[in-house]
Amino acid sequence: MSEPRQSEPLASKRKTVLYLANTDWYLFNFRKNLIKRASHEGWRIRLACGEAGYTRALADEGWPVETLPLNSRGSNPLRELGALYKVIRLLRKERPDVAHLFTLKCVLYGCLAAPFSRNTRFIGALTGMGYLFTSNQLDRTIAAAG
Repeated sequence: MSEPRQSEPLASKRKTVLYLANTDWYLFNFRKNLIKRASHEGWRIRLACGEAGYTRALADEGWPVETLPLNSRGSNPLRELGALYKVIRLLRKERPDVAHLFTLKCVLYGCLAAPFSRNTRFIGALTGMGYLFTSNQLDRTIAAAG
C-alpha cells in the first residue's frame, strides 16, 4: 500500500491568469487595476505582450512579463506565424487556468492557440476599432470596406 500523497503548497494550488496584449503600454495604462485586483484576490499573474517601454514598470509591480513579437500593424505572414507559434508555446509552458486576451490580434491568436491549451478558459476582450479601421493608408481602407 502506498503512502498518502502530501498536500501541495498553497502557492502551487493558486490559479494562474495570463494577460495577453499587443503592448506592455496597453497593460500598464488600461489593465493595471484589473491585474492588481486579480493579484490581491490570490491569482498567480503572468503577462505576455509586445515591448513598448513599460515592461520594467510591470515587472516592478511583481508580475513576470514575457515579451512577444506582437505588433498591431504587422502584416508579414511569416512574422505573424512566428508570433502565433510563440503564443502557443507560452500557453503550453504556463498552462494558465484563464487566458485574458486584449485587442483583436491577441484574441485571434488566442482562439487559434486554444486547441493546444485544453484546460485553459479564454476571455477575449475586443477593444477599440483596431488599426485596420483607424489607418489612413489606402490598402487598409479598402480591406476594411471589403
